[in-house]
Amino acid sequence: MALLTRYEPKTLTNWFNDFWSDEFWSRPRDLSSTFPSVEVREEKDHFRLLAEMPGLAKEDVKIEVNDGVLTLKGEKKHEKHEQEKGYYYSERSYGSFERSFNLGAHVDENDIKASFKEGVLELKIKKTEKPEARQIEIS
Repeated sequence: MALLTRYEPKTLTNWFNDFWSDEFWSRPRDLSSTFPSVEVREEKDHFRLLAEMPGLAKEDVKIEVNDGVLTLKGEKKHEKHEQEKGYYYSERSYGSFERSFNLGAHVDENDIKASFKEGVLELKIKKTEKPEARQIEIS
């Protein structure tokens, strides 16, 4: 019987999802190619932040701290390719990025040490003592 069809309430939703997932609408690269991958570890007296930045030199990276926010900025400049004939294909990503982190209340913004080795930025962010709770007397 052609008049009876299976009820599929998500058909319209699937149509929209298929439409917007078309390559024409998608971003050319995923976010992992734009932002550095980051790992944050808590150690005894500091936090350690590791950010992977392959292809960058330390001169390409800027670190700022302002009002409890740590910001990493960088730019991977496009290499100039000159070829007389033929073509080439590149999946490497180029451009600038900016990534920010809230430091929280128990870090010393004035005691952050940075090093850059083999495409990995390492920050050591000194912890501060958590203040003890104090009682407030009601008058």
